[in-house]
Amino acid sequence: MPNMTGYEVCEILKRDEELADIPVIFISALNNVADIVKAFEVGGVDYVTKPFQFEEVLARVHNHLTIVYQQRQLRAQSDQIKAMRKRDQTRFNKLSEMREQFIQAATHDLKNPLAVVMGCADLMGRIDEVRGHPHLRECVDSIGAASKEMMNLVTG
Repeated sequence: MPNMTGYEVCEILKRDEELADIPVIFISALNNVADIVKAFEVGGVDYVTKPFQFEEVLARVHNHLTIVYQQRQLRAQSDQIKAMRKRDQTRFNKLSEMREQFIQAATHDLKNPLAVVMGCADLMGRIDEVRGHPHLRECVDSIGAASKEMMNLVTG
């Protein structure tokens, strides 16, 4: 080729983001290992030596285009998965926030009634008639203990 080598053309293509994924197949009369290795080092995907069979080159082009197509599909699927993960994380965060708000509201809403139950159980436990009646005393003590346990659960 005049003015530049195939290696230089390949390097230019691979530096350009829009062209970098184009598969470059070298076709050359040079068939020594150093030339072939250099073609791969600069970004070539295949190397065909002259003389060549047209059907073989066509098959190689088809294979490399298939690989590029599949790579693009994989990137698109990867991007979709990332978007789904981001959406799922956002939903998870929103649900966690809603859960936390619910817990705070429930905790707040339960404290006052529990305090009333605990206070009533304490007052009932001080009444002589309740203290003198074993079954009533047991019920009042159970109410007091259960309400204290529930308050401990609510207040953490």
